Amino acid sequence: MLLCSVISTTLHSRSRRSYTGYLLVASAAVLWATSGPISRVLYDQGVTPLEVSFWRTAAAAVLFILRLRLTRSSANAPVKPKHLTALALFGAFGTGAFMVSLAYAIETGGINLAVILLYTSPVFVAVGARLWYHEPLGGQKAVLIAITMLGVVLIATGGGRGISVSAVSLAWGFAAAFTYATYFLVGKWAIARYSPLQFLAYVFPVAAVAILPFVRFGTYLLSTFLWLALLSVVTTYLPYLLYYRGLAGVQISRAVVVATVEPVIAAIFAAAFFGELYSMQALTGALFVLAAATRASMPERRPRAPSKRPSEAEKIPTYAVPPYGPAEPENEPEEESGG
Repeated sequence: MLLCSVISTTLHSRSRRSYTGYLLVASAAVLWATSGPISRVLYDQGVTPLEVSFWRTAAAAVLFILRLRLTRSSANAPVKPKHLTALALFGAFGTGAFMVSLAYAIETGGINLAVILLYTSPVFVAVGARLWYHEPLGGQKAVLIAITMLGVVLIATGGGRGISVSAVSLAWGFAAAFTYATYFLVGKWAIARYSPLQFLAYVFPVAAVAILPFVRFGTYLLSTFLWLALLSVVTTYLPYLLYYRGLAGVQISRAVVVATVEPVIAAIFAAAFFGELYSMQALTGALFVLAAATRASMPERRPRAPSKRPSEAEKIPTYAVPPYGPAEPENEPEEESGG
């Protein structure tokens, strides 16, 4: 009787923890979805995409550093000197370039186009994983890439109200997707060695420093500072913390699927506040992109003997990440000294 009570309590505790985890992940996705509308407000106040990118990155960097300093954990061991160069390069050319390209994608093409193009990143991830990690590019991945590109073609030719499809907006959108894909590829390597908070506290300051030389600051109103604060805290700092807190109680592959509510929420915000609406053709294309991105985020099914239990590496996709940041991949063995 006592054993049954203990088992029932344990299952209930796990179920509640899982529910809370999915709720945290969904909350993070909703906060990420507000990035486009807040950026649009700032653009209307005369703030440039470069200024938005810098302030968002710099303020979040300060918050991540403070959080890291206040967090005592054995996972936050000092970064090894041989890894500093790689993290710095990623901070400058991955995080920094991503923030800038996403900001320009929103300004030139609208919120809906920028966000949906971001979900073409599995195409770049699949190619990068093949070149970098020698992962096989099988038939299923090829089909998903084809579906993604078909979706993009439908969006580009379908457009919609308030959606500006041009060579420039598509270029910025794909640039954002490409740099976003580097989070998947570099994150697989980095998060296997350092905690997510530690990783973010290192790359965000580098990104801010990399963007700074290109920024020409204007004169801001008080409301501008308030919107910039919202952008930094609500769309960058808090979502990361919520997402990683949520991952403690759920599978990463399922968490990524939950996070795909972001473009849906972003589309609702864009329609409600800025009158952006997909045409039926473009909406069909957007659904193709989302479907392909969702399937790409799930672990692949591999045939195995009935008696063999699935390993953690089989449960976790090799490039499962939340929007705008890397998630924890499967653990990798520490590289040999001198490597």
